[in-house]
Amino acid sequence: MSDLDGARGGQGAQGPTSVDRDLGAPKDVPKVALAPGVAEVLRRLEEHRERGTRHVVGGSIAVGGMGEVLRVSDQDLGRELAMKIPRRDHASPDSARRMNVLARFLEEAQVTGQLHHPSIVPVHELSLDADGHPYFTMPLVRGWDFGEIIGFVHAGEREWTLARALGIVLKVCEALAYAHARGVIHRDIKPANIRVGRFGETYLMDWGLARVLGHKDSRDLRVRGEDSARSTAVRTERSRLKSEEPDSPLVTMDGDVVGTPYYMSPEQARGDIELVGPRSDVYSLGALLYHLLAGRAPYAPAQGTLSQRAIWSLVLDGPPKPLGETAPQVPEELADICRKAMERDSARRYADARALALDIEAYLDRRPVQAHSPSVTYAMRLVFERNRKPILVAAAACALIVGVWGWQWSRTLDARAAERATQQLVNDGLLAFGLQSEVEDLYPAIPRMLPRIDRWLQAAGELEGRRSAFQRELQGGGVSEEKNAALIEHLSQLDRLQDSRASIDARRAIAAELEQLSLIAHAQRWREVSADTATAGAFGATGIAPQVGLVPLWKNRRGLWEFWHVNSGLRPVGESEATLDPRPEDGIVLVLLPGVTVEVGSPIDEPGRGVNAPETLHTAALAPYFIGKHEVTQAQWSRLMGGNPSRYRPENRVQGQFTLLNPVESVSWNEAREFCSRLDLRLPGESEWEHACRAESIQAYYWGSSFAGLEEHENILDLAAGPNAPLPPAPWDDGYPRHAPIARFAPNGFGLFDMLGNVSEWCQDEYYRDPVAGPSPEGDESPGMPLRAFRGGCWYFPTNSGDLEANRCAFRQRDLERGISPARGLRV
Repeated sequence: MSDLDGARGGQGAQGPTSVDRDLGAPKDVPKVALAPGVAEVLRRLEEHRERGTRHVVGGSIAVGGMGEVLRVSDQDLGRELAMKIPRRDHASPDSARRMNVLARFLEEAQVTGQLHHPSIVPVHELSLDADGHPYFTMPLVRGWDFGEIIGFVHAGEREWTLARALGIVLKVCEALAYAHARGVIHRDIKPANIRVGRFGETYLMDWGLARVLGHKDSRDLRVRGEDSARSTAVRTERSRLKSEEPDSPLVTMDGDVVGTPYYMSPEQARGDIELVGPRSDVYSLGALLYHLLAGRAPYAPAQGTLSQRAIWSLVLDGPPKPLGETAPQVPEELADICRKAMERDSARRYADARALALDIEAYLDRRPVQAHSPSVTYAMRLVFERNRKPILVAAAACALIVGVWGWQWSRTLDARAAERATQQLVNDGLLAFGLQSEVEDLYPAIPRMLPRIDRWLQAAGELEGRRSAFQRELQGGGVSEEKNAALIEHLSQLDRLQDSRASIDARRAIAAELEQLSLIAHAQRWREVSADTATAGAFGATGIAPQVGLVPLWKNRRGLWEFWHVNSGLRPVGESEATLDPRPEDGIVLVLLPGVTVEVGSPIDEPGRGVNAPETLHTAALAPYFIGKHEVTQAQWSRLMGGNPSRYRPENRVQGQFTLLNPVESVSWNEAREFCSRLDLRLPGESEWEHACRAESIQAYYWGSSFAGLEEHENILDLAAGPNAPLPPAPWDDGYPRHAPIARFAPNGFGLFDMLGNVSEWCQDEYYRDPVAGPSPEGDESPGMPLRAFRGGCWYFPTNSGDLEANRCAFRQRDLERGISPARGLRV
């Protein structure tokens, strides 16, 4: 749940509500503080800057239309950064021109600096260099641009598949959905502005052409020479276009050179600036998808090149060739998604980037795609693809049964009627089996899942409507024994489906009421949260937007807001953190942590660190995020997953008394991820986990540098384990030979319990021995069997083992995705 400032707050909305009016996107926009004038902003920067510079320039990385990006070394923090500066050749002696360039540069820094999302590179600082020139710094993003990724996909290189590349597009969609919710449109989406790291981290870069809706646009992006480009000769004699110079420039009314117009929406190309909005970015996403699927950009010829003005003219002229012509191998659903995103009429495109993302997700999950024409055949095909093996088994069994009594029917029924009846039974059997197999996939119970749930309920209802015909046949008598068995089996299958329908009906009711329960009923409290987090500074100028599915509880003693996750259980009892007394029926409590750039890992000389410990010290930039106050309990797991896999559970009396408030354990990474997915949550990344554990401490433990504090704060291997302890125990007895119920020990500085004891906790990340360098032949990764990281000490670890203290904040471990341990659970 990291899309904090509005991208999730509006999901599933059916129309305007009081929450939309009071807390909606129009108010939730970045503040562009240029009203006093560029000179005033520069004066303030001059007051703040230090003489000299902390940055050593290492060379140019990229040059754009208005700015240049340099590689620099931060001498104070010992890290490499990217520094953006205005292009010096644009710093015209003409004062008006220079001030216009600086105004746009400063606006880009301010807008980008207020967008907090994992796929948007944060701005570290805005300042002046020793010569008085403005600059801003950002993390240095290594990797490839999306154009290179497209090349890898079509060449089959570096294990890049189409599905993996579509995952990158999804991340860009989420970043844009977040920006649009903040009232910001990008207007320059293209492969060169998307960077992908070696671990799949994705960044939408270069917000230099971005516009904040509701603010005066500081850029005139209309293209000069529009009338000549629309002439009849250009529109009808396309063969002439290829003869133009490939580098023929395209210049805006501001005098800026336009980059490639392949991805430009028709309204932007026409100069209808007032029509350029979020759906224009959706068009560009569609053009990006077109490039990925076809291997070349829209309008790009199969051979040779076109000038920029020629491309622009083609964008004005009409749509590009359909994907069915340029790339006939592309699945129809993807071609339809691309077509809908690139509709010439913006009203016919996807409503927003999130809607586009949902259709791509549906394609990847083999669920019905909204852009694709619906049909029973299409729905049946998807059911088959999702459940290929079990359906083949069921179909074989069904065919065998039908074959046995079909011969009996043929003697008394008309042959054609018998064939129809047989086909109907086979189809209904397959559909019932497919619907039953989808029951566990209809999560989370949130508003955006309602269309998919409704489609399932409609299909189940149609099957139920045909039950009576089979019942009459069964009750009519005079049928063979084989036919009787077949009818009974089919009706039993419908009974099982009806039982599942009750569960889906309940899920639908929860999803339909979730906005009322979490947002509308607590609108005043959410206003308080938004106002309070806006003043904190680390959550953006407008603070945290309301989140569907969360209810604000209180600010804890550390000044952090805590929230009840509605779908995970009942509201926790208490008026404040001090009176919170966890019960088995309680839902998950989440603590909101601010966005921050932190050091994670440990220095080589940290007390208790092994010589070869995989804890490389490095910097991580984190967006604001929610994290569980406690580990997931056995009660919470059992309610959602329908069983308790824990080795040490209430009915197990082996050395200790266990309750449903003990943490769930013996769950694999795959199972932990499924649990999170059902609640619209996720596992924390390693950097997020360590930041949450440290609670701003830079020492080995969150209370200091000595493990002595473990006695008060954490449940580890101690004398309670008895004489058969697997390792030398700590010299105290906390009363718990195995794991303890949650919240029995003191919390850390963020109010989080059991971070370094009780059970270790799965993280989202794939594990590499060096978290900075990533995969290497000498690493711990297993080809085809990825390792996943888990963090924190546990009841099985003593304070130290040889020269390694395993309960420190930076301690890292790994296991296979299917691996389980009674000393490992999860925190969401």
